[in-house]
Amino acid sequence: MAGPMADDLIHLQVENEWDQHQNRSMERSLRNARFRYKATVEGLDFHLERMLDKNQLLRLADGGYFKKGENILPTGSTGTDKSYLACKQGN
Repeated sequence: MAGPMADDLIHLQVENEWDQHQNRSMERSLRNARFRYKATVEGLDFHLERMLDKNQLLRLADGGYFKKGENILPTGSTGTDKSYLACKQGN
C-alpha cells in the first residue's frame, strides 16, 4: 500500500504530464495556425498620428471578451494594424 508521500509524488507526476501535454498541444495549434506575425502588445506603435486608443487595446489584449463569449470586429484604414492585432489575439 502506498503512503501519503507516494500518492503526492504520483499526483505531481500526473499533473506534470498533463501540463506538458497541454503545452505541446498549444504549441502545435499555434504552429498550425501559421499566423503572419508573432505579435505582442509591446510591439504596437501608439504614436499620436496612428490614433490608436491604447487603453482600449490593452483591455482587448487581456482577452476578457473571449471569456464572456463576445466577438470583436477590427475595422479601420490600411496600415492601422488590424492584421497584427488579430495575430496578437491568436498568439
